[in-house]
Amino acid sequence: MQIRWEIILSFVTAITAIVALVQTQRQMSISNKQSLFEKRIEAYLVAKGLLQLFKENQRSLSCKDKGPFMAIEVDFAWLTNNSFLESITDSIGAPLEMPGHRIYLMKMEEIKTVSTEIRFLFSGKEAYKLAEYVLSYQELLTQMYKYKILLVNMHEASEKYNWDFEYTLTKFDEAQQRSELQSALDKLQQAFTYIENKNVEDKIEMQIKL
Repeated sequence: MQIRWEIILSFVTAITAIVALVQTQRQMSISNKQSLFEKRIEAYLVAKGLLQLFKENQRSLSCKDKGPFMAIEVDFAWLTNNSFLESITDSIGAPLEMPGHRIYLMKMEEIKTVSTEIRFLFSGKEAYKLAEYVLSYQELLTQMYKYKILLVNMHEASEKYNWDFEYTLTKFDEAQQRSELQSALDKLQQAFTYIENKNVEDKIEMQIKL
């Protein structure tokens, strides 16, 4: 019986191609899982850092019934006191001035991006709540920054026109701006409380595992 070497060769070639394809697909799957793992870790660590900052400073942040929120710079500094946010800590000292203002705007967009990434990288209500918290944190920082701009404008107007303090507060509708700041703080507090009570961090960490 004559051996059909060309058939055997074709068969071996086909088998080799199939094995190579399976190995490639397996490698791609592993690579995709590793990439997903790294992206989840990166987004989660940012969120975890924001949770830790609020946990450490929440008791000193209320501006209810205190009049003008004159300690805004100090509280902003505490809420940006980690490696992710430290680049904007000094921006509130001179709001709207470059290059600090540009750095601040870029960081605000980065936080928004992290919030969006969390919604896509994780699943379930936990992902929605964690993303909501991150976005609420960004909103609070924004309101704090806007309030500092208000204080600067009030100070300049008071000196320029020799207005007394109470008149300046009324002229600039400070109470309304402070109310918006408090609302942002309340919203963040609610999001934080939910995450703490529902063990959202533990559930998100379970999703990170490969």
